[in-house]
Amino acid sequence: MEKSLIFFLPSLEINPRANYIVRLSSTLSRASYEYDLAEKNFLADTHHKHFTFNFNPKRKSIDQELNRGSFLILPVTLLLVTVIYNYKSILPFLLQARSYLQSLMNKHTANSNNGNVYAEDFDETDYDTTISKKKKSRRA
Repeated sequence: MEKSLIFFLPSLEINPRANYIVRLSSTLSRASYEYDLAEKNFLADTHHKHFTFNFNPKRKSIDQELNRGSFLILPVTLLLVTVIYNYKSILPFLLQARSYLQSLMNKHTANSNNGNVYAEDFDETDYDTTISKKKKSRRA
């Protein structure tokens, strides 16, 4: 950090009743540095004033936060390496699991269509025979 020994501020009228504040400010990031911003109150009652500000920013230590992903990366990496290394023995199992999941999906779509009549599933000959059988049974 650069040290500046003297800053000159614009002149003020001498007025013993006027209270002024000189405040230190900084563009350093509060996320990266720890520092205190000093300020001084003064009255404009003399020809000049002298203030000393100590500005000693300290770089914050970067503590990496450990989250669930940090703990899971090693087991997932080991599992991935194992799968890649043994792909010839794992590939038939994955293909069998895929065909099993497809059969489950086909059963699910077939079950979801039960009870619903779609135009393509509707056969007029079945409808006519059902009505005619009912009419005959009522007459008898």
